Amino acid sequence: MKMNNVFETIITAMDQAREEQSIAHFRECCMALGAQETDDGGRLSIRYSYKLSVANEAIEGSLRSYDQSGPCQNLPDMNKIEMVFKCGGVVQNRYYVEWED
Repeated sequence: MKMNNVFETIITAMDQAREEQSIAHFRECCMALGAQETDDGGRLSIRYSYKLSVANEAIEGSLRSYDQSGPCQNLPDMNKIEMVFKCGGVVQNRYYVEWED
């Protein structure tokens, strides 16, 4: 599968994650496509970075989910996914979704 097609598949998974308000399908899709997932999360947030490289093309990005609440507040969690497709180090496409749940 060509990397631009892989990126389009990832975009579809990002949109589905937003629609379903769930990061699970996005994570499974990235790993099924061969992306390396790195857990960069901390005690109070979920954070993963992704990287998939073939020759001079790369898809990189991140997923972040965190609690927006502060003292005496009960706010929904914020979820953000951003992915970038590069060829020869030059950004060819970038896609971003976010939602609260």
